[in-house]
Amino acid sequence: MKNITLRQLHSLLAIRRLGKISAAADELGLTGPAVTLQLKQLEDQLGAPLFD
Repeated sequence: MKNITLRQLHSLLAIRRLGKISAAADELGLTGPAVTLQLKQLEDQLGAPLFD
């Protein structure tokens, strides 16, 4: 693992818990695209999709 950030992990956990990127974004005080970017960066670093 390279540079996984706490923000990426918080986004991942919020998406998993709430089931929607938009709900995770609201909870985290971010926009939907910002949370999507965090998820994409995390997936790129891990080399695998995290959600189906």
